[in-house]
Amino acid sequence: MKQTIATFYRFVDIPDCDEWHSALETKCETHEVVGTIILATEGLNATIAGPRAGVEAVLAFIRSDERFANLPHRECETERTTFHRLRIIIRPEIVTLGDPSINPSEAVGEYVSPEDWNQLISDPDVLVIDTRNDYEVELGTFKGAANPNTTTFGEWKEYAQENLAHAKQRKVAMFCTGGIRCEKASSHL
Repeated sequence: MKQTIATFYRFVDIPDCDEWHSALETKCETHEVVGTIILATEGLNATIAGPRAGVEAVLAFIRSDERFANLPHRECETERTTFHRLRIIIRPEIVTLGDPSINPSEAVGEYVSPEDWNQLISDPDVLVIDTRNDYEVELGTFKGAANPNTTTFGEWKEYAQENLAHAKQRKVAMFCTGGIRCEKASSHL
């Protein structure tokens, strides 16, 4: 059976995580949607899978809340079973930095369009940092990008303190897989 997989996140104030947990669980179960949804007071991070109509119904439900009205998502289709159950987890952060005071919905770096990225990283005065974990960097990275050599994103803060203090007045360009770590890292900086 073909499944639609959707991945999405949003940094937004969610003081009502318990209510969201219950509502999302009901909506996902009703529409045979499985996957992992992480909720925190700082936002939502999810990858869900199921029949196209079910995934669309869950996304429509989430977007019916004005905080998520224009929530973008990425999707693909597969014949393979990617998730076997639904997990909705409430955590202190949707991507763990270890400092819940860092809030990308309040302060974040400037977004760079894909069309402008190559020009930005060719500037020798720009420090390019790959915010992904070591196993992802090993798969490929941009030439000259700094590798923080982290096994988890929680190590970013230590990397920044030890390696970026000298770069405070320098332009920094960061990239990651889906954007969530870049938003959190730029907010931290």
